[in-house]
Amino acid sequence: MRQRGYIIFIFVLTVVFISSGCGRKKPPFLPKMQMPVKVQHLEATWKDGAFHLKGTVINPEDKKKKTPDISGCRISYAFYTQDDPPCEGCPLDFAVHSEIEGVVVTDKEFSCDVPMKKRKGIHFFKVSLVGENGEKGPLSDQAKVTIPDD
Repeated sequence: MRQRGYIIFIFVLTVVFISSGCGRKKPPFLPKMQMPVKVQHLEATWKDGAFHLKGTVINPEDKKKKTPDISGCRISYAFYTQDDPPCEGCPLDFAVHSEIEGVVVTDKEFSCDVPMKKRKGIHFFKVSLVGENGEKGPLSDQAKVTIPDD
């Protein structure tokens, strides 16, 4: 009788272990690291056929730490006409994204020019820095430029 109890116990234990091992097994991987540095106090101005973006680069994790190597930035852009502006606090559709490679950070200051055709309306920008290995930082706050009708 005891032997039958042990056999049932081992059978149940085997079923539990086998059922917990279901599913497709993949090799382990590390997710792409996100860069902690971001642009703060982003400002945008229109000048000489391009939008000039500038701001301050900070590392929220450790303000004393050296800024990692930055290879460029990713700019998110949204445009609205003055006849149909977005409501205050409404989410914006940043549908256009462009990558800019090269030096965009010097001495914890972010600066880059975004060449674009002059268009009357309201332009919104957000920036995330890109590291040497392609890792992206968090998005900055948004900057707004209004180009009025002449």
